[in-house]
Amino acid sequence: MKGLLSPAEVPDAGAARALVDGDKAVAAVIVPAGFSASLRTDPIPIAAYTNPNKGAAAGIVLDVVHAYADRLQASVFGVLPGGRNGITVRTTQQGKEAAGFSPLAFIAPGMALMFLMYRVSNGGRSLLVEKAQGTLPRLLVSPTSSAQVLGGKMLGIYATGVAQVLLLIGASTLLFRLAWGDAIGVVVLVLAAVAGATGWGLLLTALAKTPGQVSGIGAALMLIFGILGGSFVRVDAMPAWVRLVSRITPNSWGLDAFSTLAQGGSLADIGSPILALGIMAAVLFVVSTVLLGRRGLARE
Repeated sequence: MKGLLSPAEVPDAGAARALVDGDKAVAAVIVPAGFSASLRTDPIPIAAYTNPNKGAAAGIVLDVVHAYADRLQASVFGVLPGGRNGITVRTTQQGKEAAGFSPLAFIAPGMALMFLMYRVSNGGRSLLVEKAQGTLPRLLVSPTSSAQVLGGKMLGIYATGVAQVLLLIGASTLLFRLAWGDAIGVVVLVLAAVAGATGWGLLLTALAKTPGQVSGIGAALMLIFGILGGSFVRVDAMPAWVRLVSRITPNSWGLDAFSTLAQGGSLADIGSPILALGIMAAVLFVVSTVLLGRRGLARE
């Protein structure tokens, strides 16, 4: 795993935790004294101490540690009755208990954010359909500004996107027992992520000339943002320039924040992604409104 992880040994557990607390390390993996001797009797848990600011990266370390524990479990104990694991990994996050990281906690948000892009771009397509049919120009001759009409239209698309993501979260929680983390943090993050995605959907509508272009480009944008944002491959494993470019996508910010919440983080730990998504939504809405106004949205 060269190029992905750069492990280093430190003198003791306290020094390792200090590096994590100082934002100088993604995680500290602590194998306690006497661990090897305990394997034949009552294994001592391995400790993993993660940095809440390194959501997806910390998840990679946890995946590696759990994979190591599983392989060691199989070689020493074989399969225990009832699927019990004799070797456990006790995960904490800067002093508080964190939920065990599941691969599904990475896959589910990645897919939700990717298909969200398709939902909002397809919703923006309805604006051009209404313009072609003459409905939108008739609305704009009323004492209502372009920004108000566009805001109302996009509010409906935004509400649909929020409902879509919340339904996926509810279904995955009930069917797969997936723990998404702090409920307040999840709700606020969903609202911010859908706002950022809706902004991109509106910008696409402002640049496209026909509803067909919105559909075609929207599908391409969904896949490109999915790749750049980490829905298929972890962004941490990509080159530095790709990680930088990925920050223009709501997928990247949203996936980092969802990973942080899944590992036990709270609303306070995802302040930066939420702020970035809010700024993204505001800038894209203003730019799109100006572009649509210059194109003469009210003219048939």
